[in-house]
Amino acid sequence: MMKRRNILAAREGEVITRLLKAGLLVFFLVSAVLSIRERHSQEAAGDENFYVLEVERLQREGIMASLNEGTSALFVSIGTAMSYITGDILTGNRILSLLSLVLVLHALLGIASLLKISREVKWLMAFTILAFAFDPERSPFLFGINDTLMFGVIAQSLLYSIRFINKNKLRDLIIAALFLGAGFWIREITLIYLAAFAVAALLYLFMLRRKGLLRRLGNSALFFIIVALFGIIPHLPALLSNGNSGFEDKNYMGNWREREYLTQLRRIPSGSVFAYKWVDWEEVKEHKEQRLLPTLPQTRLELWKLDPKMAVDSFASNIIIRCTYLFSLRNGLFFILFITSFWMWRDIKRRKQQAAWVFLVAIILTYTLLISVITLNRIEVRWLSMAIMLMATAGAYILDILRRKGSGYYKPLALAQFVFICLSLIRNIVL
Repeated sequence: MMKRRNILAAREGEVITRLLKAGLLVFFLVSAVLSIRERHSQEAAGDENFYVLEVERLQREGIMASLNEGTSALFVSIGTAMSYITGDILTGNRILSLLSLVLVLHALLGIASLLKISREVKWLMAFTILAFAFDPERSPFLFGINDTLMFGVIAQSLLYSIRFINKNKLRDLIIAALFLGAGFWIREITLIYLAAFAVAALLYLFMLRRKGLLRRLGNSALFFIIVALFGIIPHLPALLSNGNSGFEDKNYMGNWREREYLTQLRRIPSGSVFAYKWVDWEEVKEHKEQRLLPTLPQTRLELWKLDPKMAVDSFASNIIIRCTYLFSLRNGLFFILFITSFWMWRDIKRRKQQAAWVFLVAIILTYTLLISVITLNRIEVRWLSMAIMLMATAGAYILDILRRKGSGYYKPLALAQFVFICLSLIRNIVL
């Protein structure tokens, strides 16, 4: 009799779990449809206009002229092809962003499989990521901008890097390097990801194992050589013709470093505790024409030399307030689990995934620190999007450790994360 009751209770639990999953899937589908419809019914906003013009320039002048003058080579080329399919440049760019989300999700689910995260935790992770990806106010994946394609290739590079760490197949290392190199076909900010990969590579070299150092050194050298050789290809025309990189020039309205610094000086309230209201470009122009003091810095290095206190204060605010807020708002309890993971090293080692774990954490932390260093006034959600989604994967890994340990914290935390996702999706639907 007792055995029969246990079987019935287990079946009831399975039915409840399936109903919860089905409900969450319905929430997601409704949220996704409404978010896409809302975003795609609106006119181009922000950088979307810039990339529409970039596609028009490529169509008008050809690829070589665009490369000579500087452009987001891979995004604009694919965007051009998409525009012929959809009949509209903006629609083509937005669909390209949604396709880039598929690349990201495929990569992160692949990383979760390599970390041996269980299926039930993996779907919590996937829906946490998707709840953010279909937020109509904050998600970059609903806009036709090149950040999204960059996220796709970076995520794929991470997947193959971790696969190489686990399986030690040279093919995976080469593919990872090619994907990271492809980032330089898209956005200059890939340099920050390259720095994050370099830190992760140093940990891979010296902190994890003492044996095989020369082999790991050779692997790391090969990786970065391939990244450099492949990444420089679209920049060769601009380098040969005018000695500049082939990245697009987004300072067409003025120097953003100057505007950012003047914004911090003026301290005009924006209604948000996280950033001041941007000063107008005309105010920047007037400040320079009248030669007012202080002189506005044109580069990030000049900023640190001119006003190190402001730079340090801003860095501290970014790390302690802005980044923490964005990570917790988008990841819920997965962010808390990520923080607590630094006290769970023994459990991570027992899973025999410490090399992959250290690599993943190094990428998240290094990128976040560097973004916080170079940003003065406002960290935009899209700049942290990849770190946010990677943190969801890391948090899910820790939740799965609790599940495998039979911890009493597992079910309450999993349920709380489920509720968080539902509330996020409801918010997307309502707003």
